[in-house]
Amino acid sequence: MTGAERAGVTRGGNMETMKLSEAIRMNGMMKPQGFGDYSIGSIEAPCAIGGALQSVGLQDCLQIGMNYMIVTDVWPWLKLPVSCPVTDCYCGGIQVQAISLIYHLNDQHRWTRAQIADWVELHEPIGDLNDAASADCVSLPLR
Repeated sequence: MTGAERAGVTRGGNMETMKLSEAIRMNGMMKPQGFGDYSIGSIEAPCAIGGALQSVGLQDCLQIGMNYMIVTDVWPWLKLPVSCPVTDCYCGGIQVQAISLIYHLNDQHRWTRAQIADWVELHEPIGDLNDAASADCVSLPLR
């Protein structure tokens, strides 16, 4: 069973779907936002990604590096290329994987989790969350 299946995220079965934007918002209502490398594994103050993993019961607080693999297993579209929405950002609008941009918005721009969830909602797949499973090579249209 994959992390996505344990979290109840659709993988072609009959499970309920939780979008990343929903998971970020859910945790944002319960916990303060964390920043920095270790916030992905923080129980008390997780970053946007750590909070989303908490919401679906998959945050690994002991092996923090595992969270990076878990999150792209649960939401494969996070491998898609996107650009920073902040017009005067030092990154110059280069394309990075969506997961990296979420960390960037959280840690560099200090966006709130509500702001990050709003941005995520504009970019996450409308249908099956597994639509972007091969996102390493394919760019899906963003809405």
